[in-house]
Amino acid sequence: MSANLPFKPLAFRACSENGRIARHYEIEASRDLFGGTIVETRWGRIGQRYRECRRFFPSEEEAAEYVRTILNRRAHAERRIGIPYRLF
Repeated sequence: MSANLPFKPLAFRACSENGRIARHYEIEASRDLFGGTIVETRWGRIGQRYRECRRFFPSEEEAAEYVRTILNRRAHAERRIGIPYRLF
């Protein structure tokens, strides 16, 4: 992924057939009034209240690196939880 920030929210889901795994993950990047970048993430079990985190980055490069790290972790989720995340 290149540093194409800001971007519209990306939503991922990981759901198993037996219903034991039902996870949701969202990530969104936007600019603030001072030229920095805000990256917002929301995650949790589907049907439950999601947790949220907002992080401010003074440069787009730092924000892009953070987003790449998150997307890489979602891409390798199958090794950790046994089921892949898919774009929703």
